Amino acid sequence: MSDHNHHDNATTERSEKAFKSLQAAFALAGHTLARTEAKDGTVGYFCHKWGRAKHLPDLDAARRFLVQIGGRDV
Repeated sequence: MSDHNHHDNATTERSEKAFKSLQAAFALAGHTLARTEAKDGTVGYFCHKWGRAKHLPDLDAARRFLVQIGGRDV
């Protein structure tokens, strides 16, 4: 395995852990955090509650919104 691939795997694992932590924090705040991935590799995040969805362009935006809705930042 090349260093490049190893670095990509570590980055992917950190991103996955960050998403799962935020997803759990949103759940504790009574919301659902989901993500989508387009064919071009672009990832989008959405917060859901009461049949409504809010687009969050990245994990930093998700963290800010979590605090805004009264959740605990992770």
